[in-house]
Amino acid sequence: MSQSQPRNEPATQKDLEAMFLSVPKPEDFELSPQQKQALEDLLAWEKRSAKMHWILGQPVGR
Repeated sequence: MSQSQPRNEPATQKDLEAMFLSVPKPEDFELSPQQKQALEDLLAWEKRSAKMHWILGQPVGR
């Protein structure tokens, strides 16, 4: 009978490189000016919204 099950062998450097061909670089995580502005707008809205009372989906008060 022939063995049909693969043998468990340790991963080589080539195996690992093949698995992780597209490793992100630090500059891939930098935000564009539009993304930074959108994030600032979202955080500002969150602060304003926390001070408001919401009734039936509409903001009431300041």
